[in-house]
Amino acid sequence: MHMLHKYLPDDIIDNIKQVTENVDYFPLLCKLSKNKTSEEVKKLFTAPLISIKQSINNIIYENKQQFCALVLCIVFDDGFDTDGLKLGSVSERKNMDTDKLENIVKEFDINLSKQKHRNSLKAGFSTLNGTYLKLRGTEYRMIHDKIYKMAAVICGQHLTECFIKYAPAIFIRDNFIFESVTKTHENDNLIVLSKDEEEDYFERLLCDLTKHVIISTFNNYQLIHQTFRDILISFLKRKNDAKTVLMKLDTEGCKTIKYDNLKYQCDPYYYYTTPLIESAATGYFDIVEFLIVNVKCDVNKTDETGNSPIHKASERGHKTVAKLLLENNADVSQCNIYKESPLYVACKGGYKDIVELLLQNNADVNLCENYGISPLHAACEGGYKDIVELLLQSNADVSQYDSFGCFPLYVACEGGYKDIVELLLQSNANVSQCNSFGCYPLYVSCKGGYKDTVGLLLQNNADDSQCGILCMSPLHVACEGGYKVIVELLLQDNDDVNQCNRYGQSPLYVACKGGHKDTVELLLQNNADVNQCNEDGDSPLYVACKGGHKDTVELLLPNNADVNQCAINGKSPLYVACKGGHKDTVELLLQNSADVNQCAIIGESPLYVACKGGYKDTVELLLQNNADCEKDGQSPLYVACAGVHTDTVKLLLQNNADVSQCSKSELSALYVGCTRGHKGLVELLLQNKANVNQCNQYGQSPLYVACQVGHKDTVELLLQNNADVNQCAIIGESPLYVACAGGHKDIVELLLQNNADVSKCNEDGQSPLVVACGGAHKDTVELLLQNKADVLQCDKKGESPLHAACSFVSNFIHIL
Repeated sequence: MHMLHKYLPDDIIDNIKQVTENVDYFPLLCKLSKNKTSEEVKKLFTAPLISIKQSINNIIYENKQQFCALVLCIVFDDGFDTDGLKLGSVSERKNMDTDKLENIVKEFDINLSKQKHRNSLKAGFSTLNGTYLKLRGTEYRMIHDKIYKMAAVICGQHLTECFIKYAPAIFIRDNFIFESVTKTHENDNLIVLSKDEEEDYFERLLCDLTKHVIISTFNNYQLIHQTFRDILISFLKRKNDAKTVLMKLDTEGCKTIKYDNLKYQCDPYYYYTTPLIESAATGYFDIVEFLIVNVKCDVNKTDETGNSPIHKASERGHKTVAKLLLENNADVSQCNIYKESPLYVACKGGYKDIVELLLQNNADVNLCENYGISPLHAACEGGYKDIVELLLQSNADVSQYDSFGCFPLYVACEGGYKDIVELLLQSNANVSQCNSFGCYPLYVSCKGGYKDTVGLLLQNNADDSQCGILCMSPLHVACEGGYKVIVELLLQDNDDVNQCNRYGQSPLYVACKGGHKDTVELLLQNNADVNQCNEDGDSPLYVACKGGHKDTVELLLPNNADVNQCAINGKSPLYVACKGGHKDTVELLLQNSADVNQCAIIGESPLYVACKGGYKDTVELLLQNNADCEKDGQSPLYVACAGVHTDTVKLLLQNNADVSQCSKSELSALYVGCTRGHKGLVELLLQNKANVNQCNQYGQSPLYVACQVGHKDTVELLLQNNADVNQCAIIGESPLYVACAGGHKDIVELLLQNNADVSKCNEDGQSPLVVACGGAHKDTVELLLQNKADVLQCDKKGESPLHAACSFVSNFIHIL
């Protein structure tokens, strides 16, 4: 609604509300709605793409200057700087292809040597600003990628020859389709070229190639069509200079835009490559064959990261292309700068046919990339069983580590690939081999919850007592994940049910922490120690209560879990259940004789933390079980007020909580309620006879703090309940003084109406008027003067209100 109001008047908004919900391109449509009629806006939101296309067509047929402006912003893809339209020499037109500009504007009968023509074209840009174009300085760009795409295609359909000649290479790549290529293609979003226009299009491609721009040719959208590729190859074969150009590109290389970068309006990512490398990556056999056989391209030439054609073909899974390259002496072991071989990337991608082909051509099965990851490792990590089988048949090293200490069996177990694990074990993989962090196959299989893999490893004599990272055993991590079936397998193998990790956490502890009831039940049946605590003294019951896992708690209590066993910090199971607001768990603990008033070392009771969290139902339950409302320091009532938990406050007051009890800093419940500015809460406390003038240790009253923080409704309520309007803090500051310091005019007005002393100063002799002047609170100063504040009253340093006001201005100027 805020966005609509920025662009449209209220009457139109009221008329279109129903059609603006769940609309794509909503911000764009809001911008385009500006200055349109109600019906036009409704149509725009109802059928946005149709409306925008129609609007662009209207521009094309009705306003040639706007049409020209759109074309220039499309063709000059880095934006069009209107400074280039000024009369002058070519050198004055910065960053602009002048011939290109001159030829385009001629299409619109615009002569840039004539001021009138230049001005009308500038007006064309200006009138489109904010709808189809956006202006940054003197440079115009299309306002939105979607608008760019639609406008570019529509304009290109009207000026096809112009666009073929002058459009950016990326545009040439993506936005044309030959009529002869396909009859069923949805052509609304493409510029369709007739048979007569095909030659011009190919000439443009060749022109790009001579400029070392290959994106429009070898990444062309139309390459997906066999017919297009046939026509392209035929064109390149009959052009005498095409072979020379392509050979030069192969020898020297060139930079091209990243293939998946489709955003025309952003800075693209470019990289060094060759036509053969790009064609091998896209997998067009006929193009690759043409480049090798007819152009004699180097099959082992690499791009800037060392990727060869065979590497690209292997990486993308193009078997026929890979085979062709190998038949033409491609180096099967040539690695890129990351030491990734063709075999490695084929294994990583899961391309079995290519892996087989490369192995037949003597690819090194154990050649690793930079981090020491072998082809076998990559295949195991991807779960490609058939490839693993091929590699093992070619004597791949089953125990080869990467730089992180991982090995094929480990990564296969980590992924839960049982069939691959079986293959590796049959090839004598070491079942107890660890990585650099001390993790081993059985450990990661248990951690991942892979039951079948765990069973297979145990059958192959995996050591289930071997501990991994943080001294966690297989049983421990299986319990942590709640994998009951795996826990059962390990217990059948006589695992130590009470073996703890380095933090003293037992399997039962971590199962309780995760709330894995079935696993907890199984451990208890196998004599797990129900009261075994971690190094902080937290018991299984404690962590189950902390997480609110009632079902787990229900299991532990009949198994002799100590309901009052506290952690080192003195916090009981009941305490942490109350702190989390887990009412059902609290109820269960109380039914099992939990001490309702057992406090933590810092003195906080279960009732206190329940009140602090505002858990009313839990508080009610504790009070029904004789929880004590009164404790030293901050009381349950105080923290409930601090959190503005009004329902909890009401419940405590109904249970005779002492409304006047203060914290160690002499802060009352009413005082903290006033700091929060919650009128209903303050009203409730006052109704229960809270002392309206009870001060903290600094002599600050509830009224004082309400005025200080600017809560007008609370101030009004306190005054209605006979709060002392002139009661000062120890340093002599009155409620009026702090209200003036904060510039709270409405509160100052209230206080003055209730006989606040306008001249009452603090211990430094500063009056309310001085402090209001010092803060530059003009409205407050005006109000004080109307109430006869002494304009000449000085503080103990002799500084007057005027001096304070001047000091503020001086400091402000200094900051500036």
